[in-house]
Amino acid sequence: MIGFLLLGCHYQRSIDLPEEIYAAPDSNRYYHAKVGLFKFSEPSYASDVGTKATNILYKELLKNKVFSNVNLEDSKAGYNRHSRINIAQAKNYDLIITGEVLYYLEGSDFQETRIVQEIRVLRVKGNKAELLWWAKAKENVPPANAKDLIFFRAKGAAAPPIEDLMQRNAKKFAEMLLNQPPGE
Repeated sequence: MIGFLLLGCHYQRSIDLPEEIYAAPDSNRYYHAKVGLFKFSEPSYASDVGTKATNILYKELLKNKVFSNVNLEDSKAGYNRHSRINIAQAKNYDLIITGEVLYYLEGSDFQETRIVQEIRVLRVKGNKAELLWWAKAKENVPPANAKDLIFFRAKGAAAPPIEDLMQRNAKKFAEMLLNQPPGE
């Protein structure tokens, strides 16, 4: 009995999920759905960060085989929810994925790299959309400090590039879509 409990705890710790999950179905029954992935919106001070985040998530969804048919939409900035639903209807998408880069800071030798992203997955039926998943993932990594030892000095390192943190968040989102969140 204790072995099963420990195994369950180990399983839950091995899944890396977004820090905040606001909505999620009991399980992903949408593997065969036709999915449209739209460009993430971005802060005004960080042009092209939304495009990078979208492309990284797209590759992660394909790598993990979260859905059998994922299409990267060449969407222009300014598409609102209604426009995306119209595109989904025209292209017969069952699901659409949208997101937003809420905060972005490229690190340096002295400052951390930080990103906060949000994702929404909507099921499209007719001219309506039902929210299935909604989550926020956060990553921040400080630079490595230099260490002064007696016989030598260990050099520090700059904070990692923002793409590394986007990749971590994309993995969290893919894990969330593949697995039922613990405690649900």
